[in-house]
Formats: sequence, structure tokens, C-alpha cells
Amino acid sequence: MLDLPFECFDPAEHCGERTPREILARLGYTPLPPDELDDRQLPGRLWELLYAAAARRFYFHATDHLSDRELYTLLWNQWLDEPTADIPPEAETNTTFIVSVLNAKGMTHEEIWLRYYAEEADRVPLSPGEIIPPHEDPPYDRDRHLPLPPIPLEAHDGWLPGDDDPPEDASDDESDPLGLAAVDREIAAAKGESNPDEASFDTPNPVESQLSGIKPENWTPPAQQLAAKNIPLLPPAEITDETLTPILWELLHKLSLQGFYVLHTDHLTDRELYAELWERGLRDPAHLPGRNPRGGWYHDFLGSWGEDDMQLWLRYYATDEERAKHAQEHPEDVIPPKKNPSAIATGVCPKGRSRIHLPTMNWKDSELPALRELESAILNVWRQHEAMNDYTAGGAYDAAYQHYRARLRGREPNPVALTGLNLDTFKTVHEVCEKLLTSGPAQLKGVAAGNTNPVTVEKLVEYLRELNRSVERHNKTGGHHGYLKFVRDFIP
Repeated sequence: MLDLPFECFDPAEHCGERTPREILARLGYTPLPPDELDDRQLPGRLWELLYAAAARRFYFHATDHLSDRELYTLLWNQWLDEPTADIPPEAETNTTFIVSVLNAKGMTHEEIWLRYYAEEADRVPLSPGEIIPPHEDPPYDRDRHLPLPPIPLEAHDGWLPGDDDPPEDASDDESDPLGLAAVDREIAAAKGESNPDEASFDTPNPVESQLSGIKPENWTPPAQQLAAKNIPLLPPAEITDETLTPILWELLHKLSLQGFYVLHTDHLTDRELYAELWERGLRDPAHLPGRNPRGGWYHDFLGSWGEDDMQLWLRYYATDEERAKHAQEHPEDVIPPKKNPSAIATGVCPKGRSRIHLPTMNWKDSELPALRELESAILNVWRQHEAMNDYTAGGAYDAAYQHYRARLRGREPNPVALTGLNLDTFKTVHEVCEKLLTSGPAQLKGVAAGNTNPVTVEKLVEYLRELNRSVERHNKTGGHHGYLKFVRDFIP
């Protein structure tokens, strides 16, 4: 770890040099030599290498003139052994390698660039006698599917490529020469006031408009969506150990192009991961938004975060600080010894470009009615109190979780230490919880398998814990109302 603030960080000055092969080896990843891979294995191994590189913020461009084998061989023979700055991930500094700068296919890098990638304005001789090769469209279509570097939302004022229009520069707004409009909005929000000049409460942004109206009854299993695109999905029993890993990586890449990503896979072997996707992960209904700069559908291999899943998280994924916090908050729990995962899949898996985790809960259809009632209760409070934010929602979920977890363990719940709107929101959630425990949820339209029977306290605790985690995820990536806006798009 460098002992200096990262805003003063200069990779060329503050980092030593190592080869990418050495850097990736520290992750536990060693690519196989190209001559050891047949044509069936190589595409998957190529994507494995590309995503492993992306995990250390190495990205590639201008590869469409090369076949999969040519690209893999070029990276193996040249890029992997070219010294580069060993930049710590905490610096959040990306390194992009333009593959066309390497000579390949019997052409110099200048000819490659002019033939395949140069704009027409650049295709002019710079010296007498220089011959400009005729333009050719690259023979392969890979660049647009390559892993992309994260783009923080704040860098675009909430706008990302794919939205309709970029934000206008507020500094040129003549009606607000001192730039105080944002301050006025914050003050109005804090007072619970409404500003008629602001966008209405129900006005969605472009991506929210894309997601609005999505109902569970319109979701289909990812396996069915893959089949519609003629993407084969082989049964695990038909895949040999030799070909399983490249087939898995090819599948993960193709799923990422549909907007399907995976979380918490490091405790599973490649075969266990593939089998879980085959048996359940790709069979449950989902909404895949396609490759979206704001995120996608995440399948969490810790399931519903029950007691067994929590033990897996504490053993393999929780930081020392998270383990200590859990031990302090839940002294009755046994904290398992920390163990390094057996795989590195999650560290290098395809991920949403902005790390936005949209629907991460992987509940069965039978559980959707209860979840819908809990989130509808939160949404109704927000509709009545526009000054409400994610912290209020998360506090209500957490207080309810602590309350019912104590009941589950046979203890008297502690008094709720909330006031004002926070307390009112908790009371609303508590009222719904009691209804779910006594009479069950109402039937959810379009979900025939929805369970309307009373839920158990154990299941209710699972719901509340995961809902609170969902608030934390969306708040980190979507701001003070990230979770509330997300829920609004799925609940009419």
C-alpha cells in the first residue's frame, strides 16, 4: 500500500514495474500456453485472460483484426512479458493497451492501423511516395464486447454512455450565475418542501424509463433467452474436466453481454459453479437488460443469505472489520475461521461497468408476494414524504431485522431507538411484518406460484436482512435515493 493520498498519485513515479504475467500470478491466475489449447478450449481461455486482466484494470482495444487464437498468442508472447507499472487497485487507475500497436499478420502496426482503424481524414500520405493501404473492415467483431473500465457516476453528473443526452454544463447557466441552485435544492429537500421548478417525483431518468413497467410475469429464465439467441448450454455431465473451465468462461462472457452477472463464487469449483448455473441460476425467471453501463441482473451464490450462507460469507468473503462487527452485533453467533477461497472466479468475472447491482436477490416466485409487500410499504412512505431517503428505508429494515431476529432466538427484542420519520417508517414495516406472519401476503398478479401462506419468523428475518443489503448496494451506486428509485421502477 502506498503511503500517500491517491489524488497525488502518479503511476510512472510511484509504482515499480512488473510484467502483467507477474501481476496476474499474484491473483492466482496463470494463463495456459496457446499451443496447449485446442480450438474448442481457446475462446473460453481468451475471455478468462481478458477478464483476469480487467480485474487488475488492464483493458484492450483495437483487436478486431485478429482471430481468437491470434489475439491470445499475441498477448501470451508479447503483452504478458512487457513490463508495466504495478498500480495498486485502490488507485482506481486504468491501463488501456491498444493491440494494433503490435506488428501482426505480416503487417507493421502502421499498416494495421491505416487498413482497419484509421478515420478517412487520417488516411493521407505524410511523405512523398507513402502508400496508403486500402481500407478494410476488420474481419472479427470483438472490441464492442470487451470488458470496459468502470466510469464513476459522479464523473458524468449521473449521465453515462447509452443515455439520451449528456448533461448540460451548469456553469454556463445564466439564470444561476453563482451556482446556488443545487444548494437551494438541498435546503428544500431537508425542509420537506417541493420546488415547482424541479422535475416531478414521478419523472424517471432515461434508464429508469427503460426499466419502468417491468413485472415479474414478463421475466423469463436466462436459459430460455440464451436458447432464443442460439447460444448452446451443455449439460454438466457432457463436459469433460479438460474443457469445462473454458466452456464456463465462454458462458460467463455471453451471459455478461445479456446483462447477467454472478457474485460470491470463489468458494465453488468451476464444475460446482457451472452445475449451479445449469440447475438453478439459469432456470429462475429474470429480466436481462442487455449490456448496460448502469449494471444488470446479478445472481448471488450466497442465495437468500440464510444462516448457512452467512457462515460462508464470514468464512470466505467478509473482511476482518466486517467479521469483527458481526461478532460484536451478534455475540451468540459462531464466527468461523477465515479461509482463502479455492477459486478466483469472482475477482475476475464479468461485472457491470459501474458496479451497479440491480436485482441481486434470487428468490423463488413463491417468495415474491411477501417481498413485494415489504417494499411497497417503504415506497408508500416515500410517496407521502419526498424528503425520505435510502437511510430511512435501511434503518427501518435493520430495526425490523434486529427485532425479529431476537424473537427467532427466543429473546425479548430491545426497544427501537428511532424517532420521527425513521420511527414511522419502522412502524409501517413492522405492521406489514406482523401481517405476513399472521395471515400471509396477498397474491401477486402474474405469479401463479406465489406463496400467500403466513411466513415463518426465520424466513422473515432472511427477507429483512437481504432487503437491508439491497438498500446498501443501491445507495452506494445510486446516491441518497438509489434504492427507492430502483424499487419505484418495479412496483407500480
